[in-house]
Order: sequence, then structure tokens, then C-alpha cells
Amino acid sequence: MMDVDNLKKLSFSRDEYARRLGAVQALMADRDIDVLLCHNLANICYLSGFHTLGSYGYGHYALVVPCEGDPILLASDFESHNARIVSWVSDLVT
Repeated sequence: MMDVDNLKKLSFSRDEYARRLGAVQALMADRDIDVLLCHNLANICYLSGFHTLGSYGYGHYALVVPCEGDPILLASDFESHNARIVSWVSDLVT
């Protein structure tokens, strides 16, 4: 099996994504929000790094952000390879 971590092309460091996620989760905790569902590509990219050239139309992707722990990236099967390369999120559901 291919080691995908060696192929990662993140726009920012994992620490930066962890900082962003932590800030969002802190706000969620302050507002008693258990789960946040991001469906706007800009918000998904900000938290996960996932981006695609296929964003010109309706995209089949979302990011599930729990109040604690790592998010889950939902993407179409077509985008799954791209998601594994440009996102730090390890839980990818197609």
C-alpha cells in the first residue's frame, strides 16, 4: 500500500490546521454546539486544506467537525484521491 503521507501537499503546516481547528472547537464549546457541518468549500479548505478545481459547480463534499477530536471529510469518490493528497484529515468518507 502507498504511503500517502509522503505525497501530501498541504498549503499550511499541520500545526496551523490544528490551531484553526482548536479555535473553531473552542467557539463551538462556548456555544454548546456538538457538531458543525461545513458545506462551503472555503470553510472546508480553511479547516482541512481540501481544495479542488471542481468547485465551479455544486460540489459533493462536506466537513463534519465534532466538538472534540479530528473532523471527518466527506467527498465524492471522484475527489477522494485529491482529498487524500491536499488535506491533513485522515478520516475520509466517500
